[in-house]
Order: sequence, then structure tokens, then C-alpha cells
Amino acid sequence: MWVSLIFGGLFIWIAPPLSGGDEHHHLRRAYEVATGYWVGNSVGPRGLYEFEEKGMEYVYAGMRDHHYKSEYFTALNAIELQSDTRTVYRFMPSISAQFPLAHVLYFPAIAIGLAFELKPLTILYFCRGCGLLLATFLVTLAIRITPIGKWGMTAVALLPTAVFYRSFVHTDGLMLALAFLFIALILRFVCTSNHDAKNQSKIIVISLLLAPLKIAYYPLIALCLLIKRAQLAKPENYMRFLLGVIFAAAIPIGFWLGVIHQFGLSSTPYETRMSAVINPSLQMDYILRHPLPYMKGLFDYLLSPSTLPMWIVSAFGELGWSQVFLSAPIYALILIYLAVILYTEGRSSEINLSRQQRMLVLGIFLLIPLLILTFVNIAFNPLGSVGFESFQGRYFLPILPLLMLLFSSRPTTSKGIHISLLTMTGSLLWLAVSVVTLYRFYGGWF
Repeated sequence: MWVSLIFGGLFIWIAPPLSGGDEHHHLRRAYEVATGYWVGNSVGPRGLYEFEEKGMEYVYAGMRDHHYKSEYFTALNAIELQSDTRTVYRFMPSISAQFPLAHVLYFPAIAIGLAFELKPLTILYFCRGCGLLLATFLVTLAIRITPIGKWGMTAVALLPTAVFYRSFVHTDGLMLALAFLFIALILRFVCTSNHDAKNQSKIIVISLLLAPLKIAYYPLIALCLLIKRAQLAKPENYMRFLLGVIFAAAIPIGFWLGVIHQFGLSSTPYETRMSAVINPSLQMDYILRHPLPYMKGLFDYLLSPSTLPMWIVSAFGELGWSQVFLSAPIYALILIYLAVILYTEGRSSEINLSRQQRMLVLGIFLLIPLLILTFVNIAFNPLGSVGFESFQGRYFLPILPLLMLLFSSRPTTSKGIHISLLTMTGSLLWLAVSVVTLYRFYGGWF
């Protein structure tokens, strides 16, 4: 926990305001929901609008020049919230369509900011710190709960990209934490004899929060099938539990999709910064009517020589707007390090899954990225376009611990290596390199 907080704090300090990927959009969405506009609002405080526009202008200038000037920070700090003066925003249905609780980690910070009429810049840093603290707590809780794979989860949670997005206003910090919690609760249920109603309720509650956060991760719910009927004594108890999890996850998804449809968030065209006109509803219709061109475009993308390297970069060390990267040897070392830890943790785990159960886990692991690719195409591509370039490797992070389960068929009692020492040494090394890289990229602007 302390490693995440220390290096997350360094990321917050070094990275300029709004330099986290899409941070300006997520700050606005968090403000919308915290002030009662669950389906979005095209009108907001003038100060927040000015902060977003000028902040992004300065971020782009800093990335272009590899130097973020302290004068930019001073100018942003001079902007007042002006909550009583409203202005029209550039409406982004894709942002307003996000499930309201996706930004719940930032509600306390925004409430404090509004209560004391703090400046937008101050509210941003309050949100960053609050999100880092709460997301780190949830991830730490998941690692403590899981009976197996603790160091595997720790290694993934302390990857530079994971810590970076946990430190900024973004939904990825909560998404990874809830996914880890769900996996940990399922594994505890499978590996222990404590199957009372309280533990069942915990799984149901986490599934209710997890699935609507990002609908593509709904297949994670199928991990409940790892639980054997005999563990719940009676068949009716088993079916009641499975139906509880399925419906707990499906009901909020169905409700929110209905809200999105009712308010036209999926059918309202909007422009991206690259002037592309997006209409998710029409694009989805296009895919359904032209499945073969879509599948061909998908396979071309998956088989492209540049796809896997891009996934590795964005999963293991992307520090903001696809501009700040680590060196190629570092990515190679992280890949080897992570493979060794996940394999070793899987082989030494106390769980012994059957071949059918491991196939289930593999199916879940493969299905979720395919669903995300489809959502990416729908949400970020013009009508009739088949493109997946917006897909990022960080979408794999919440499900990477599943790979440990694929090697759990013949558990051993010896780990062969000091897995804890390897995990902490590697994590400290990658995070230290990331801090130095981020500092150099923005020129130590502070």
C-alpha cells in the first residue's frame, strides 16, 4: 500500500494538471454526477470550463515542447470556480454515458471543493489524492482477502500504468480495484470452507458495482462457475447464489442502458478533437448489418505486427496521453518479470482447477478484450469505419490475475524463487524509472 501511495504521490506532483489520459473529461463527469446530473449536463461553472480549455492547451504545449512551464500552472491557479456563473460545454455523450458510480471515488473531494468554493486546480488535486488513497485501499483489501496469488496481484497493481491511472482522475483505478476484489472473493470462496450467506452477499454486492462500471467486463461474473455445487450444500442454494450474482450485475446494466437510450446518449452525434463525427447507435447498426467486414477488420488488427508491441507499451508503462513512454528494454524486462511471477504464483497455488475450469478462465480472459474492442469501435469510430486504434493494453490489467489460474492444475509446495523479493524489487525499479522518465519529459516544470 505504501509503495502505491508514495509513487502515486510522486506522479501527482510531477505530472502537470490534466496530463493524465482524458483527465479533463473524467473531472467534468465526476463534477456532473457529484452535483446531481447523472445523465450529463451541457452547462456548468464558467471557471471549470475555462480550466479545462486552458489546461488542455497547456498540456499539449508541454507535450510538444517536452517542457511544461511553471507559468502555465500559475495561470491555471488564478482561475476561480465561479459556480454561480454558468456556461455551455462541448457536450460529449460518450463521457456522460458512463455509469454514475464510476467516479464515486472523487465525490468526497468535489463535495469539499464545492463547500469551500475552492479553485478548479485545487479540486483537481484533491480528486487525485482522494482517488489514489481510496483505490489503493481497495486493491490492498483485495490482496489481503485472496488466499492465493497475492504476489501476482501485487505485481500487477504496482505496474507503472496501474499506479499512474490510480493517481489521476480516471475510472481505471476503481475498475481494477473492483475486479481484483471480485476475483479475490471468488478465490476465497473456492479455496476455503467459509461459504455462509455473508460471503455470498459480498460477491453479489461487488458484482453489482463491477459490471455496470464497464459493461465489457461482465463476463468476469462467470468466475462464479468455479464454485462447485457441493460447496453450498444444496442445489437450490447454489442456483439461488448464481442467479443472485447474475441479476445483481445485469439489473444496473439494463437500467443504465435504458437511461442512455431514453436520453439519446447513444444516438446523439458528436465530434472528437480530430473532427470525426461519431454516432455510436448507427455504428452499432452498421456492425450488425455488415458483420463480415467488421470481423475482417478485427482480425487484420489483431494480426498486425504493431498490435502486440502497442498493447505491451500501453499496459506496462504508459504515463499519460500516449506520449510518455519507457524504454524498450524496460518493457521487455517487465514482460519477463510479470510472466515469471504469474506463472510461479499459479504453480504454487493451493487451488487445483480441472481442465474445464481452466478453459472457462481462458474463455473469460479472451472474451473481455474482444468485447472492449467492439465497444471501442462503436464509441470512437465514424460511421462505416472499422478501426481499433483506441484500444489500449491497460484494459488487460484488471484480468491479468486470471492468468495465474491457468497454471494451477498441478500445485507444488515450493516456489523455487523468492517471489516476494522479486515482486518488490521489480516494482520499485519500474516505478522509479517511471518517475524519472516523467520528470524528464516535462522538464521538471515545478
